[in-house]
Amino acid sequence: MIRVGLRMTLGSGREAMLRVLVTAAAVALGVALLLTALAGVNGLHAQTNRGAWLDTAAQTSRPTSTSSGLWWLSSSDEFANQTIDRIDVAAAGANAPIPPGLSRLPGPGEYLASPALSTLMQSEPASELRDRYPGRQIGTIGAAGLPSPDSLIIVVGYRVRHLSQVFGAIEVQAIQRTPSSCYACQNTVGSGSVLQLAASFFNGVRGL
Repeated sequence: MIRVGLRMTLGSGREAMLRVLVTAAAVALGVALLLTALAGVNGLHAQTNRGAWLDTAAQTSRPTSTSSGLWWLSSSDEFANQTIDRIDVAAAGANAPIPPGLSRLPGPGEYLASPALSTLMQSEPASELRDRYPGRQIGTIGAAGLPSPDSLIIVVGYRVRHLSQVFGAIEVQAIQRTPSSCYACQNTVGSGSVLQLAASFFNGVRGL
């Protein structure tokens, strides 16, 4: 059948051959666009998941106090028109949950910062940025806890008796691993819209 189709096309003249070549090129371009869009959606989804732990307080708070609890206070700082996500933590016991990207929780007088924030703190006078955070830096936050390489995040450790008395601090039993709202609701370029775009493209090609 393929041979017959090619023979009929080649025998129909230059115009028919040109139409076939244009259609084939359009289909190849459409497939490439579809694959690129799907890869972009998957990348955005993974990025959103990596930052889900920053919303832990909104989803996993419990009014209990056990050895597996973690006192948690999320806030943000501003520096040079950039937002710094700050998480203050205090482990209620040895089994307290650990956010992604951290090998362990910072203790009182310790903190971990994202690589981008670490670089920023080293490049600025201590009195303008680094002195905002008590204690010493014991490491950096790994890629698993970073929405992007440029994320400015710091996790500061405290004692339970101190952080539990701070307004807004709550005790959580688990670290949030998925976004607090659906991915499709946050992004206009979801899988459904990609498929609709592809269908419209191929319908246009069929009309050539």
